[in-house]
Amino acid sequence: MSMVCAPAVRPTLRELDEAGVNAWPSLEQVIVDGWLLRSAVGYTRRSNSVQPLYEGSRSLYAKILTAERWYRERHLPAMFRVTVESRPDGLDGVLADRGYTREAPTSVQWLPLAEAYGSSTECDVWTDAETDWFNAHVQIQGMDAGSATILRRLLNIGGRGRTFGLVCDDAGEPASVGMAVREGSLVGLFGLGTAPEKRGRGFGTRLIAGLLESARAAGAEQAYLQVGLSNDPALSLYAGLGFREVYRYWYRRACSP
Repeated sequence: MSMVCAPAVRPTLRELDEAGVNAWPSLEQVIVDGWLLRSAVGYTRRSNSVQPLYEGSRSLYAKILTAERWYRERHLPAMFRVTVESRPDGLDGVLADRGYTREAPTSVQWLPLAEAYGSSTECDVWTDAETDWFNAHVQIQGMDAGSATILRRLLNIGGRGRTFGLVCDDAGEPASVGMAVREGSLVGLFGLGTAPEKRGRGFGTRLIAGLLESARAAGAEQAYLQVGLSNDPALSLYAGLGFREVYRYWYRRACSP
């Protein structure tokens, strides 16, 4: 008798949100009545925004003022990462009325690894951010020296469950780079990038296949990623690999620090 595997149960928005926050560190963070305030000297929105995850008991306006003061002390604009489940209800409208601009709409996508693209032997995978990987990431992402320094500091925080993938072309030059962060049965893909002149040649597919195969061997069962809605090539790539959207988020940024 053949056995039929039960379909994977899709994680909830809250589970994916928490996994994403845990996966990508910041240099400083504090909890304010159910909100997580994060800072990393301005490097990436994810590491420099309020994550309004849970209900609290304080006044919404008092909490916003606290967040604005906290970021102002760090010479950063207050910024909120917003989803339909951000707490409290109505937060997005209140921020809009306060003059916060909406930016960087993003799709959070999910894939059961039982449906993932097959393994890749053309992707080098490390458990540490080796020099080759780090230099390739900086090059492909077009990072300046300041951002590269902050990234190195972030990668020195924690580190459990991380893998780093690199695919090179036939000449041995870096083509695609990215990292995966596993937490339990979930693995998130971050920092995915392909050199502009090498896009459309399958390097990104090889990279993702290698990272997911490594994660599956370590016990992961489901993958997720976050992709900007303006990134049409990436959206097409991920759709072709079977990823489907679970929810969207966006940022609200204050007009001035």
